[in-house]
Amino acid sequence: MTWTSAIILTTITILTMVTWLISEFKTQKKWVRCVLGILAIMFGIGLTVLIFRDLQSFSSALTKFRYNEFYGETSKKLIDTTVEQLEAGKKQKVLNSLKKLQDKFQATYENKANYDKLVGDAVKDMKK
Repeated sequence: MTWTSAIILTTITILTMVTWLISEFKTQKKWVRCVLGILAIMFGIGLTVLIFRDLQSFSSALTKFRYNEFYGETSKKLIDTTVEQLEAGKKQKVLNSLKKLQDKFQATYENKANYDKLVGDAVKDMKK
């Protein structure tokens, strides 16, 4: 939902609710009060659903950003240590550490799969 449509929908919802409230005190026609009440409730529920949906989208995007940051920092440590150790001539130690990491790591969409701990262990193992 764009900001413009959100502002328009919020304004319509508020105006409908205020009109309903005013009609409760100013009009004797029951059908007018009922129609305005039903409209106000429907707009209120609709606005709530749209806001909730957008908040879920925002939360999902924020979680993806945090995961990207998490994996980026951890991967950078692994890459930096790998290059550092290879330049120091510790090819076999690096290879053994990466093979251990390869055996232990299980890619999953459900959680972070202990990626930081596994990479941390691999980095420590390389630096021994």
